[in-house]
Amino acid sequence: MKQLKKLKFLGVILVGISMLFLTSCSSTPENIKVIPKDADVVSVVDVLSLAKKGKVHEMQEFNFYKTLSKEIQNDNSQPSKVLQEMLENPLSSGVKLTGDLVMFTKIISRYNYVFASIELSNGKSFGSFIEKVFKDSDKEYVLKKEDNYTYILFNDMFAISWDDDKAVFMVQPIFSDSEKFIAEIGNLYNKSETESITKNEKFNNFYEDRKDISVWISSNLYMDSREFKSFQREFNLDFSDNYSAYFVDFKDGEIAVSTKSYLNKELEQKINELKFTDNKMNADLLKFLPENEYFLASTSINPMAIYNFLSSGGKMQEINKTFKKELGFEIQNIFEELNGNIVFGISDFKKIKYSYKPYYSETEREKEETLPIIGLAFEINGNKIIKELLDKDSKNIFVNKGDYYEFKFDGKVPAYFAFDEKFAFFTNDLTSIKAFKNGGFPSNSLDDSTLAKGIKNNCSFAFLNLNFDEYPEDLQNEVGVNRDSKLKIGVDIWNSIMKDVEFKQKDAFNGEMIIKLNKNENNSLYTIIKTIDDNYNEITSL
Repeated sequence: MKQLKKLKFLGVILVGISMLFLTSCSSTPENIKVIPKDADVVSVVDVLSLAKKGKVHEMQEFNFYKTLSKEIQNDNSQPSKVLQEMLENPLSSGVKLTGDLVMFTKIISRYNYVFASIELSNGKSFGSFIEKVFKDSDKEYVLKKEDNYTYILFNDMFAISWDDDKAVFMVQPIFSDSEKFIAEIGNLYNKSETESITKNEKFNNFYEDRKDISVWISSNLYMDSREFKSFQREFNLDFSDNYSAYFVDFKDGEIAVSTKSYLNKELEQKINELKFTDNKMNADLLKFLPENEYFLASTSINPMAIYNFLSSGGKMQEINKTFKKELGFEIQNIFEELNGNIVFGISDFKKIKYSYKPYYSETEREKEETLPIIGLAFEINGNKIIKELLDKDSKNIFVNKGDYYEFKFDGKVPAYFAFDEKFAFFTNDLTSIKAFKNGGFPSNSLDDSTLAKGIKNNCSFAFLNLNFDEYPEDLQNEVGVNRDSKLKIGVDIWNSIMKDVEFKQKDAFNGEMIIKLNKNENNSLYTIIKTIDDNYNEITSL
């Protein structure tokens, strides 16, 4: 219980400072120098941009703000009083209201330490503010003033440190070394310029590319893992100093999440040489699926590039021998027969009756379920391997129906498979499999869909309808939306906001996810905040 109270106390401080950020409007962020060069994960939050897009200047009219303000006014505890004073006079805290909020993690002696840094406009005012918070509370703490910084250690797990320009909040794991924790505080303020992450050119590129919320993850975070070391040895590649970046940008009517890889020269050169994405989607493949899809995923890759990379690991020769012994052909033959173009979709949800034998009985039983109607189409270079596999079907799992084969998915639900020299197709929809012989649907196929462009122009593409209102009623009844009043409230609120999401992998290094909202007259962040606030009472009652 004491631990919870201490966490709540620290939370009041952090919430107060966060609210200060969200009431600001000025210049661009600059506070990154405090991040050490060996930080594993870095997050940069452009609070100014979020404040503008979320229209935080209207926050006083929001229901949740009124409720929070009322609770603060009615709470006589010292932290709440300080918070109220701070909101009335934000400049008194010494926080630079226009700076970035920077968070990062670092592994120290096998423990993960978490840091958050903010810029200060006045270090002395911030120090006075923090000291007042702790002095007026009944919490135990240690205040220490060093030559060039001051820190407060709270509960042996939390620390707040500051100088004239910045403040850093630190959390150390339970059972870690407190002396190392204190030493790390000093390292933040006494390190040389060469020890800062700003000397990393790739990080500087990431920082220049930043959006509203930006996250940087280093591959060095995994370098000590057994699996990672084994992978490096097997493929004789250096996987250190590679970085993945994720950028969240709140736009009008949509949220854009872009991804980017910053690789070391050796790995980047290797990927470019292998040409994993050296392929182009065949539009004829799209004709085997219906136009309207609830979920869709496609990829257009170079299978032999993947095989060549796996072969460089040295284990492929043994795998080929095993395949040759068991099946009569090598796994290489499978990669050679696959063209690399694949499309999968869920076009409907229907009630399907089927017969099955439970494991405990020989008597067949009937069951009806609402199941997805799926389609999986892929391009092939001939069908030699497919025919060989069907010839080895001694249990007659696949029943020849002339133009297609029928089998039981999971031993229960009827499904179908067909192929020719160029394409192969799996589905549990009889209409779709019968259309395969004639080259697919003559009209209203996926090739006629607005999604076709995304499939053809990206090496990987995915789509998901996020609005549950548009799904079949049978499915909604199956999951109990109309029976559970609380679930219905949550789903209705969700449906009022969300439309769909698309993911696009442009090449081996860049990707993008677009979350589209039902309303596009305002920024997506404001739309989400406003919708939540409009339904504040319903949400709090869940």
